[in-house]
Amino acid sequence: MDISYLLKMQGIQRIAVVDAALFLGFAYENRLLLLAGNTTGTPNPGVPDFNMTGALTLTTMDISAVRNAIPITTVVTNVQTTGTYNVQALGGNLFAVANYPPPTDVNGPGSLMIVHASNPQQPILYPHSWQFGLTGIMSVNGYSWCRT
Repeated sequence: MDISYLLKMQGIQRIAVVDAALFLGFAYENRLLLLAGNTTGTPNPGVPDFNMTGALTLTTMDISAVRNAIPITTVVTNVQTTGTYNVQALGGNLFAVANYPPPTDVNGPGSLMIVHASNPQQPILYPHSWQFGLTGIMSVNGYSWCRT
């Protein structure tokens, strides 16, 4: 999106990504964009907090030329998607990916995962940690702070 003139924002490019139906969070570091998404893009019917179905996807893109982003790869994980993701760049092509508990159970478990993307063609998802009451994440200088 070109947002240089807020009253007339314009879409610049639409990119179709194989295996990712919906993006739920993203962050960038230098020329690398990491997007967290899911495989189905649809909410779970009847769930009041609109939890998403499908598996977590991790997509890397080269954004050296912002107006011409180039998809590198999409990895489909075995992590069940339960909502939106907060993605934070940690430096060194490491990213923190947090999945918060649903609004209907704010004390329920959230998850914190780390993605190592120094090889953008093969991003690695490290085992995730479950934390009850996880409601926020902030990353600075290679450290992540989680609010519970």
